[in-house]
Parts: sequence; structure tokens; C-alpha cells
Amino acid sequence: MKQEASYFSPAYPSFSRNQQRQQLVSPDRVSWGIAHKPFDDYLNDFSKLPWEKASNVEHHLQRLSTFVDPVVIDLLTYPEALRELYQRLGEPEQFRGLSVGSNDPRSFKERIGDDLIGITHLAGDLASVRRISGKPNSWDQIRLWLGDRTADFILSRGFAGLDYIPDRPYYYHFAVRQLWSMLNPDGGMLLVQTPPVETLLQRGISMINWKLQLKDAGISMYFLGSYQSRDYRFSSREPVRYGILQLIKSADIPLPDVTQQ
Repeated sequence: MKQEASYFSPAYPSFSRNQQRQQLVSPDRVSWGIAHKPFDDYLNDFSKLPWEKASNVEHHLQRLSTFVDPVVIDLLTYPEALRELYQRLGEPEQFRGLSVGSNDPRSFKERIGDDLIGITHLAGDLASVRRISGKPNSWDQIRLWLGDRTADFILSRGFAGLDYIPDRPYYYHFAVRQLWSMLNPDGGMLLVQTPPVETLLQRGISMINWKLQLKDAGISMYFLGSYQSRDYRFSSREPVRYGILQLIKSADIPLPDVTQQ
């Protein structure tokens, strides 16, 4: 009986981790909708930033490509974008990537392939900040995954996933503080899609006031208040508008309260 090669056997002695992964994942697997898009698809949205800020993203990726062990977190999604980003960064030997989505639709082979290249997927609920019966929530689990490390790049292109995020000011206060504390103080970047500026203002979040507070604190921030995305409402077929927030952490300093008016 022929022995089936496993990912840790000598069957792939000269392959890179990504080549090993490709042996395990069918290349003709049909992706579902906009939730399973590669990293380049994210750039279609993040390129809406002004040239200077968009070039910051490209420079950051170039910088990460020099790292042996970059740490990347992608929220409200599945691992597809991280897989492509791993390749874009030159397949770093000690790459660590975490995607967080509402469930885990991967096949067994995909899970093995992701493990091979350092990608973990967490099926969790970022909308919940409570610990039920003392069990860790999804934010706790992200911290457990990080251990004593910090993230070099945290991103999110959530599209309709943002509809499931609580609209209370406290949640924004909690989430942005959590993400800031997870960032590498030596140039870590947060790049996330947000509700448009008008929606945030209705929810008690003044990005203009927060920007002034961040400037006083010496924190590099840019916020694109509203742009027309490729996402649309099924009922009206009209495109949905979003915002984009970019923060760069260059020192381990407290983040001003986003809810402070």
C-alpha cells in the first residue's frame, strides 16, 4: 500500500512552505463572494487614500519584506488575503498571520496548508467584549495568540462585516484601544475600513476632535472620511460608502479616547 505523504514527511524536501501548501490545496477551489478575496483586492480600497498615505502602505510592506518574522492580523475575514500577503513579503521563514472571522469554512487540507506557512484562523465574535462564564472572548484569544509579541501590521477590509459591529461609543473606545495596544511600537501600522464619517458622528465619534488629540499626542494618523466602495446593498443595489483609518505607532504611548468630545 502506497504511503501518503504528509506535510512533515520528506516528500517535500526542497519545497518552500508555500509550495508545500499548494500541494495540499486545490487550485481550482471556487472562492465565495467578497469575503474570500486576496490581498491585492484590499489594495483596490486602500488605494483610495491620498497618494502620500497610500505610499505609506507600500513602504510598510517593503519594510515588512525585510523581516524574518513579521506578525500580521487581519480582522473580519478569512485567510485568503494573508496567504497572498505571505507571498508578497517573500515567504518569510517565521511568518505569523492571524485572520479572524465569524466561522471557519476551510477544508482540512487548507487548514494544514495554512499551518505550514504560519497562518492561524480564529472563528470568533469581535462584537462581543464580555467573558461569558469566565471564558476568554475573541479579543482575549487574539492576545493569547500574540503571546509576548506585538503586531507589525493590523488590517481589516470588512465591508458588510462592519454591519455587525456594535454602534455604541464604548465599543469604539474598547476596540481601538485593544488594537493600539497590540501594535508594535516600532512602526506598527493599523489600516482598517470604518463606517463613513457621518455614521461615526451619529454614533458619538468625532474623528475631527480625535485627530487633534492624536496630533497633540504625537501619533501619526490619517482618516479618509468617506469613499464609494464596490460593496453594495442587496435591497437597493446601491454602493456602500466607508471610511479608512491609518495609524502608525512609533512609540509606546497611550492612545487618546476616541469618544472624547
